[in-house]
Amino acid sequence: MKTELDRMLKDGVISEVKQPTDWYAGMVILPKKNSEMRICVYCTLGCAWVKHDKHSLSHVDNLLGQLTGAKHFTKLDA
Repeated sequence: MKTELDRMLKDGVISEVKQPTDWYAGMVILPKKNSEMRICVYCTLGCAWVKHDKHSLSHVDNLLGQLTGAKHFTKLDA
């Protein structure tokens, strides 16, 4: 797991914080079954600082129509 954290630091995915800051999120590293690692972040405190856009989601029937012919799909677990 240490080498994966080193890679993520080098690639700028995560950064080390050495001084007090108002922007933070607690992080826990958990092993996956396939020996990779999962980084879990506790964002509840940081959410109070985020400005939320006011966009309503389209109805699922409208969204499904827009996916016609699509070849690539992804999932975001936030």
